[in-house]
Amino acid sequence: GIMVPPQTESYLIPAYCPGECTELLFHEPINVFATLPHSHTAGASIWTQIIRDRKEIGYLDLNLNYDFNFQGYIAHDPPTVILPGDDLILNCLYSTKQRDEFTIGGQSTQEEMCFNFIFYYPKLNSSLCITNKQRDNSITAALDSFQWNNAD
Repeated sequence: GIMVPPQTESYLIPAYCPGECTELLFHEPINVFATLPHSHTAGASIWTQIIRDRKEIGYLDLNLNYDFNFQGYIAHDPPTVILPGDDLILNCLYSTKQRDEFTIGGQSTQEEMCFNFIFYYPKLNSSLCITNKQRDNSITAALDSFQWNNAD
């Protein structure tokens, strides 16, 4: 989970969706037409890198001045294409200069989270890549599958 030390100017927590996951999630390119990066009040910057064939090819989005009070969708026109096998790295930079205690992950705005909601087509049945940094600093990735109950 997230744990940001107090009195810290900038504390980076990356989250990985490795190519092995994107290959399992989709078997053809997806077209990202909007994103919604989300953090809470300690969030200072959020950006998502796209890595293809071990090279950074650009950003899915880049917000170096994130403000919890001014969140919004980022339109991608034209859509950004993500290929099966691309790595995605979501980076959340936190500032806890005004806090005297550790900030933990959670639902409250005084706690923290790091998400990037990605809006894309074509529709997929599995669409969640969750990463978790373990105590030994290893990274595990998991896919969560679910079905949308909407009319086609």
